[in-house]
Amino acid sequence: MQRVSGARDFARSGDLDGGCESRLPQTPVQFVKWHTLHFAPPVFMLNISVRLGTFAKEATVRRNFIILLSFLLLATSVSTAQTSGREAKYVRLGISRFEKQDFDGAIAFFNEAIRTNPKLASAYVNRGKARRAKGDLEGAISDYEEAIEIDPRVAENNRDIAEAYSNRGYVKSRSLDLDGAVDDFNKAIKFYRNDADMYLKRGCALLIGGSVQEAISDFDAAIKLDDDNPLAYADRGIARMQVGDAKGARADFDKSLQLNRGPKVLLQMHVLEIKHLIEEVRQRRAKYMEKVA
Repeated sequence: MQRVSGARDFARSGDLDGGCESRLPQTPVQFVKWHTLHFAPPVFMLNISVRLGTFAKEATVRRNFIILLSFLLLATSVSTAQTSGREAKYVRLGISRFEKQDFDGAIAFFNEAIRTNPKLASAYVNRGKARRAKGDLEGAISDYEEAIEIDPRVAENNRDIAEAYSNRGYVKSRSLDLDGAVDDFNKAIKFYRNDADMYLKRGCALLIGGSVQEAISDFDAAIKLDDDNPLAYADRGIARMQVGDAKGARADFDKSLQLNRGPKVLLQMHVLEIKHLIEEVRQRRAKYMEKVA
């Protein structure tokens, strides 16, 4: 009875508002206070009080943490937007300089874009184009490889990147680095499949290296993409001679002469160059076999 009357006293004391519904505590804090005065052992209520205080502190910490996190995210997003704006501006300025054939100025702006964001694939691609325009083929390919590593999608159907590899492959093939040449041509064709010249160049490298049937397949592909190129027929004619197809070779040579619109001597020089390289590779291999025998 004492506890019941105590509850009524507590209600009338002003800690709870008057009225029937105010006979019982209306909030957790009121409940703890009421329970402490009339029912709970001191030790038990000490635990509840400690836990309630801890919860309140944790809630405050959580609220402050959320506010701080929101502020940091906002600051980061603003900073990222500003950085993105700067790098995009540098790329646009670089492209403008490139279009004016100011390749050094273009490279300088692309450098700034890369400095601002080292993971910006488009900046590497555009700097590679500018370097290639200056004749720096190795520098261009280095930039293209960096761009592809960051985002492989930049190389999809990208003729600029493909031509850089194709050009380097051509240089390698003429210095008889045939494995390196074929590797570069493979990449070129992977990045851009609709260029007859890339198949033609890879076919020449394969022909010089002795892979005649593979070379003929590439010449066929080149002619399928561009059936008006006299060099493709001339090179396939050489390949057909290598496999003993004299009739096919003659037909290709005739077609090559028919399509040739330039001086005939240039076509003849091309054929002689290919034959000379084929013979040089054969001689090198023969000497190598003599040494290891």
